[in-house]
Amino acid sequence: MDTVFKQSKWIWAKNSLSVDDYAQFLDTFSSCDKEVTIRISCDTAYALYLNNKLLEFMLCSDFPNDKFDKAEEMEKTYSSEELKYHAIWSNQCFELWLLLHFEYYNSPNDRKNYFDKLNNIFKEKTGKLYDKTEENIYDIVNQYGSQIDAIRYAKKLLEGKEHSKPSDIIPATKIYEVIEAINKYLN
Repeated sequence: MDTVFKQSKWIWAKNSLSVDDYAQFLDTFSSCDKEVTIRISCDTAYALYLNNKLLEFMLCSDFPNDKFDKAEEMEKTYSSEELKYHAIWSNQCFELWLLLHFEYYNSPNDRKNYFDKLNNIFKEKTGKLYDKTEENIYDIVNQYGSQIDAIRYAKKLLEGKEHSKPSDIIPATKIYEVIEAINKYLN
Protein backbone atom coordinates (compact mmCIF):
# COMPACT_ATOMS: atom_id res chain seq x y z
CA MET A 1 0.00 0.00 0.00
CA ASP A 2 2.77 2.48 0.86
CA THR A 3 4.23 2.03 -2.63
CA VAL A 4 0.93 3.04 -4.19
CA PHE A 5 0.71 6.21 -2.12
CA LYS A 6 4.38 7.11 -2.60
CA GLN A 7 3.74 7.10 -6.34
CA SER A 8 0.61 9.21 -5.90
CA LYS A 9 0.43 12.92 -6.44
CA TRP A 10 -1.72 15.03 -4.17
CA ILE A 11 -4.12 17.28 -6.00
CA TRP A 12 -4.31 20.84 -4.71
CA ALA A 13 -5.35 24.21 -6.05
CA LYS A 14 -2.69 26.06 -8.04
CA ASN A 15 -2.82 29.13 -5.82
CA SER A 16 -2.27 29.00 -2.08
CA LEU A 17 -5.48 28.49 -0.14
CA SER A 18 -6.26 29.80 3.31
CA VAL A 19 -8.91 28.96 5.87
CA ASP A 20 -12.38 28.75 4.28
CA ASP A 21 -11.14 28.83 0.67
CA TYR A 22 -12.68 26.35 -1.70
CA ALA A 23 -11.50 24.37 -4.72
CA GLN A 24 -12.71 21.58 -7.02
CA PHE A 25 -10.57 18.59 -8.02
CA LEU A 26 -10.86 15.73 -10.51
CA ASP A 27 -8.17 13.16 -11.23
CA THR A 28 -7.71 9.43 -11.86
CA PHE A 29 -4.99 6.94 -10.96
CA SER A 30 -4.28 3.20 -11.29
CA SER A 31 -3.32 0.81 -8.54
CA CYS A 32 -2.23 -2.84 -8.36
CA ASP A 33 -3.06 -3.48 -12.03
CA LYS A 34 -6.63 -2.38 -11.29
CA GLU A 35 -7.88 1.01 -12.42
CA VAL A 36 -9.20 3.08 -9.53
CA THR A 37 -10.98 6.37 -10.08
CA ILE A 38 -11.57 8.77 -7.23
CA ARG A 39 -13.65 11.87 -7.87
CA ILE A 40 -13.77 14.44 -5.11
CA SER A 41 -15.70 17.67 -5.37
CA CYS A 42 -16.22 20.22 -2.66
CA ASP A 43 -18.38 23.29 -2.67
CA THR A 44 -21.36 22.94 -0.41
CA ALA A 45 -20.87 19.18 -0.16
CA TYR A 46 -18.15 16.53 -0.51
CA ALA A 47 -18.54 13.23 -2.33
CA LEU A 48 -16.06 10.40 -2.95
CA TYR A 49 -16.67 7.95 -5.78
CA LEU A 50 -14.73 4.70 -6.06
CA ASN A 51 -15.11 2.85 -9.38
CA ASN A 52 -18.07 5.05 -10.32
CA LYS A 53 -19.91 4.22 -7.07
CA LEU A 54 -20.59 6.77 -4.38
CA LEU A 55 -18.47 5.73 -1.42
CA GLU A 56 -18.63 8.70 0.95
CA PHE A 57 -20.22 12.13 1.24
CA MET A 58 -20.49 14.99 3.72
CA LEU A 59 -21.51 18.59 4.10
CA CYS A 60 -18.82 21.24 4.62
CA SER A 61 -18.12 22.19 8.21
CA ASP A 62 -18.58 25.92 7.74
CA PHE A 63 -22.29 25.39 7.30
CA PRO A 64 -24.63 26.34 10.13
CA ASN A 65 -24.69 23.54 12.71
CA ASP A 66 -28.11 22.21 11.70
CA LYS A 67 -26.96 21.70 8.10
CA PHE A 68 -23.60 20.28 9.20
CA ASP A 69 -25.41 17.77 11.43
CA LYS A 70 -27.59 16.73 8.49
CA ALA A 71 -24.67 14.70 7.15
CA GLU A 72 -25.28 12.08 9.85
CA GLU A 73 -29.01 12.07 9.07
CA MET A 74 -28.29 11.63 5.35
CA GLU A 75 -26.02 8.69 6.17
CA LYS A 76 -28.91 6.88 7.86
CA THR A 77 -31.46 7.90 5.22
CA TYR A 78 -29.47 6.71 2.20
CA SER A 79 -27.80 3.61 3.67
CA SER A 80 -29.28 0.17 3.11
CA GLU A 81 -28.28 -3.40 3.84
CA GLU A 82 -26.59 -3.58 0.43
CA LEU A 83 -24.86 -0.22 0.54
CA LYS A 84 -23.61 1.65 3.61
CA TYR A 85 -22.91 5.36 3.35
CA HIS A 86 -20.64 7.20 5.75
CA ALA A 87 -20.85 10.87 6.62
CA ILE A 88 -17.23 11.97 6.53
CA TRP A 89 -16.60 15.21 8.38
CA SER A 90 -13.91 16.97 10.31
CA ASN A 91 -14.76 19.46 13.02
CA GLN A 92 -13.35 22.03 12.77
CA CYS A 93 -11.26 21.43 9.67
CA PHE A 94 -9.32 18.89 7.60
CA GLU A 95 -6.09 19.99 9.27
CA LEU A 96 -7.18 18.14 12.42
CA TRP A 97 -6.78 14.89 10.44
CA LEU A 98 -3.24 15.87 9.43
CA LEU A 99 -2.36 16.93 12.99
CA LEU A 100 -3.48 13.53 14.34
CA HIS A 101 -0.70 11.92 12.29
CA PHE A 102 1.76 13.61 14.66
CA GLU A 103 0.01 13.78 18.03
CA TYR A 104 -3.21 13.19 19.90
CA TYR A 105 -5.02 16.51 20.09
CA ASN A 106 -8.19 16.99 22.12
CA SER A 107 -8.52 20.76 22.68
CA PRO A 108 -11.65 22.55 21.47
CA ASN A 109 -9.75 25.37 19.79
CA ASP A 110 -10.47 27.46 16.73
CA ARG A 111 -9.28 26.07 13.39
CA LYS A 112 -6.45 28.64 13.31
CA ASN A 113 -4.81 26.67 16.14
CA TYR A 114 -4.53 23.62 13.88
CA PHE A 115 -2.67 25.70 11.31
CA ASP A 116 -0.37 27.09 14.02
CA LYS A 117 0.41 23.62 15.36
CA LEU A 118 1.01 22.24 11.85
CA ASN A 119 3.27 25.20 11.08
CA ASN A 120 5.39 24.34 14.13
CA ILE A 121 5.53 20.63 13.28
CA PHE A 122 6.31 21.19 9.60
CA LYS A 123 8.96 23.82 10.43
CA GLU A 124 10.65 21.42 12.86
CA LYS A 125 10.47 18.40 10.53
CA THR A 126 11.00 19.98 7.09
CA GLY A 127 12.31 23.49 7.67
CA LYS A 128 9.18 24.89 5.94
CA LEU A 129 5.82 26.05 7.23
CA TYR A 130 2.67 24.00 6.61
CA ASP A 131 1.19 24.77 3.20
CA LYS A 132 -2.22 23.38 2.32
CA THR A 133 -1.18 23.29 -1.34
CA GLU A 134 2.09 21.37 -0.78
CA GLU A 135 2.27 18.68 -3.49
CA ASN A 136 4.28 16.31 -1.26
CA ILE A 137 2.08 16.64 1.80
CA TYR A 138 1.27 12.92 1.83
CA ASP A 139 4.97 12.04 1.81
CA ILE A 140 5.71 14.55 4.56
CA VAL A 141 2.85 13.35 6.77
CA ASN A 142 3.83 9.70 6.33
CA GLN A 143 7.57 10.25 6.69
CA TYR A 144 7.26 12.15 9.95
CA GLY A 145 3.84 11.06 11.21
CA SER A 146 1.75 7.88 11.36
CA GLN A 147 -1.51 7.03 9.57
CA ILE A 148 -2.05 4.22 12.09
CA ASP A 149 -1.83 6.72 14.96
CA ALA A 150 -4.10 9.20 13.14
CA ILE A 151 -6.79 6.52 12.76
CA ARG A 152 -6.42 5.46 16.41
CA TYR A 153 -6.52 9.07 17.67
CA ALA A 154 -9.53 9.95 15.48
CA LYS A 155 -11.45 6.97 16.90
CA LYS A 156 -10.43 7.97 20.43
CA LEU A 157 -11.85 11.49 19.90
CA LEU A 158 -15.23 9.91 19.07
CA GLU A 159 -15.34 7.38 21.93
CA GLY A 160 -18.54 7.70 23.95
CA LYS A 161 -19.94 10.32 21.57
CA GLU A 162 -21.86 8.02 19.22
CA HIS A 163 -25.15 9.82 19.95
CA SER A 164 -23.73 13.36 19.79
CA LYS A 165 -24.24 15.72 16.89
CA PRO A 166 -21.10 16.28 14.80
CA SER A 167 -21.30 20.03 15.47
CA ASP A 168 -21.10 19.33 19.23
CA ILE A 169 -17.94 17.22 19.00
CA ILE A 170 -14.92 19.53 18.83
CA PRO A 171 -12.39 18.37 17.89
CA ALA A 172 -13.33 15.25 15.97
CA THR A 173 -13.00 13.77 12.50
CA LYS A 174 -14.41 10.79 10.64
CA ILE A 175 -11.91 11.02 7.78
CA TYR A 176 -10.42 7.79 9.09
CA GLU A 177 -13.50 5.93 7.75
CA VAL A 178 -12.69 6.73 4.14
CA ILE A 179 -9.00 5.93 4.72
CA GLU A 180 -9.93 2.54 6.19
CA ALA A 181 -12.25 1.85 3.23
CA ILE A 182 -9.54 2.70 0.72
CA ASN A 183 -6.94 0.67 2.65
CA LYS A 184 -9.25 -2.40 2.54
CA TYR A 185 -9.67 -1.96 -1.20
CA LEU A 186 -5.91 -1.61 -1.79
CA ASN A 187 -4.91 -4.56 0.40
